[in-house]
Amino acid sequence: FVFADGTAVFQIRQLYKFIHLPEEERPTAFVIETVAGDGLEQVAQSAASAGIGWVLMNARASYVAELRKQNPQLPISVVTTDQREIGRTQALQFKALMPNGGHVLYIQGPPGMTAAEDRLKGMQEGIAASAIEATVLKADWTEAGGEQAVDSWLRLNRIQGNAVDDIKIDLVGCQNDSLAAGARRALCKHRPGWADLPYT
Repeated sequence: FVFADGTAVFQIRQLYKFIHLPEEERPTAFVIETVAGDGLEQVAQSAASAGIGWVLMNARASYVAELRKQNPQLPISVVTTDQREIGRTQALQFKALMPNGGHVLYIQGPPGMTAAEDRLKGMQEGIAASAIEATVLKADWTEAGGEQAVDSWLRLNRIQGNAVDDIKIDLVGCQNDSLAAGARRALCKHRPGWADLPYT
């Protein structure tokens, strides 16, 4: 088990390190939760050429079907959840926590990642007919990414002449726990009372 710490380049280097091992030491297959979205196509092709299977978790990638067709002897597949439904479920949480509406600060995973895009769409569909408004920030999947996105947004608000006390946030919705922890840390630096907000 290796962890790329939310960094696509680091993940690619990790995978190539295993691909370039002597044949008897190579893994049978990679099971990957991608940081790079479709950006792993070249790595997947290299893995298949080295006789290593490719199982992509929690993402869709356009190259997988062709890779499977070219390498029928290898385990090549995608295992994923319905990311759009995850977004709709989170919208249900928002509505339960704010039955009269309110403002959500929503931290999304990286643009271009199908999981992040689909969760956002599902959430937006779920709140469309409600009195809930969302401000969407984009970040990588890490605590540092969540913290940086919120810090940047608060700085922009100050530049635009908005005092921290005038910023309305009723709930913080994040696409994973790491983003929520980072967002909370950033918000509490600027206004300790934001620690008491609901975080989903």
